[in-house]
Amino acid sequence: MTISSIILVVAAVFIGALMRTMFGFGEAIVSMPLLALLHIPLNTSVSLIGLAGLTVASLTVVSGWRHIERSVLIRLALQR
Repeated sequence: MTISSIILVVAAVFIGALMRTMFGFGEAIVSMPLLALLHIPLNTSVSLIGLAGLTVASLTVVSGWRHIERSVLIRLALQR
């Protein structure tokens, strides 16, 4: 894989992560077609998008942890 290919893959994943950060969804909807245009194997693309999604979600939880209403979270967790 060349440096230009790596930069394009990082850019495609970044655009997808930016969509998820701004709108709350759309990471795979944006990133997967862009990665398909770059002729990245499907199993590699799916793994990469899954890892990027987990990373963005983890950073969102860590940054918003102090704003969580714990009483509401406990009630939601105890509901059936």
